[in-house]
Amino acid sequence: MNKFMRLVALAMVLVTVLAFTACGPANTESTQDTTSTAPSTTPSAESTTSTAPEKNVTFRVKVVDVDGNAVAGVGVQLCLETCKIVDTNEEGWAEFDNDVENGYKANIAYLADGTEVNAEPVYFEDGSTELTLVLKVTYRIRVLDADGNPVEGETVTLVNEDAYAYNAATTDAEGYAVFYNMIAEGYKACFGDYSNGKLEGAELTAFDADSNDITLTKAAG
Repeated sequence: MNKFMRLVALAMVLVTVLAFTACGPANTESTQDTTSTAPSTTPSAESTTSTAPEKNVTFRVKVVDVDGNAVAGVGVQLCLETCKIVDTNEEGWAEFDNDVENGYKANIAYLADGTEVNAEPVYFEDGSTELTLVLKVTYRIRVLDADGNPVEGETVTLVNEDAYAYNAATTDAEGYAVFYNMIAEGYKACFGDYSNGKLEGAELTAFDADSNDITLTKAAG
């Protein structure tokens, strides 16, 4: 009996040893941190402050003839500290984009055929962005010699005493002196430069009614 009990005890010890061996040593490896960091949805710290765009003001200049009809292809010059030139469209408008609201002036710089005019500038009224310029009448004085040949380089003056307007110019190879953008009536012509308005000694010749051309004949010698 005692021998049997010893065998049972021995068997239990063997079973315990085998069980321990099968289980192996305790797992001492550190547990890996599987916690993931969620991507940040917070906007980056970059500045989101936007700079306000520069103010853009459109100025429009319309060119019309003396009858109020739109004139296309005319060069309009807009000036403040610097100048820009834009041609009028079929409706007679020239448009300029600027970042300053006041102080501009405009003038007709050249005609549709490219002829330079450089008329007196007109200022925009304060707070206004539109202006109308009237393309007025063109006058021509032609100088011929006694034989009917054109005289080049002759100085003549277009005179309007009522308007206190005195404009001198020199004739071209065809004998013409051309005056652009003038008021519509009341002109006379003479030889010499009387642009200072002092007409002593000037022989004034009136234009024919409804005519903007006149011919002056230069005496021989």
